[in-house]
Amino acid sequence: MNKKAKKKNPLKLKACVVALSLWGFAVFTFSSSPVMAAETASNVAQEAVAIALYNKGVVLGKLHRIGQARAELEELVYRFKDNPDVNIQKIVAAARHF
Repeated sequence: MNKKAKKKNPLKLKACVVALSLWGFAVFTFSSSPVMAAETASNVAQEAVAIALYNKGVVLGKLHRIGQARAELEELVYRFKDNPDVNIQKIVAAARHF
């Protein structure tokens, strides 16, 4: 077996926890400093949310549900237009030109 496949990425796990907490789900903390964990994972979590919104918009577009697709992509642009992260800005630019 590949040893890399067994290794878990704690940053991705923390990002998921932060994303869930942003959506209103009660989550547990991984350390004595949940604020520090949230700061570390916040960009990863925000990028994951941006990718999810973009993918949802694309899939809705392919299903010819244009109004819903446009709404998802507009939500993406509205939420992340001022985010300074370069990767998130690439996703925003792609959503604007979809």
